[in-house]
Amino acid sequence: MPCEACHIRYGDATRKKKRGGTGIKPDDFWTVPLHPDEHRDQHSTNEFAWWQRQGIDPLTIASLLYAVSGDVEEGRKIIANARRIAA
Repeated sequence: MPCEACHIRYGDATRKKKRGGTGIKPDDFWTVPLHPDEHRDQHSTNEFAWWQRQGIDPLTIASLLYAVSGDVEEGRKIIANARRIAA
């Protein structure tokens, strides 16, 4: 399945995540994988509301993925678990 790196742009003071401005890419720490169609859809609307509709907390997922960077199998487990919980 194709995948793109999706940078989370909305801010969250509880996680010290600053809101990304137009044309300013957030740090790669705040990145989650999305299918290209999902990625375009996520950018075409209110990002925070989009993630809520998906039932996924992307900031938690990004943090978990960053913690296992380089370990593909652990990353797959995190993504599969997030999708299972959201379903």
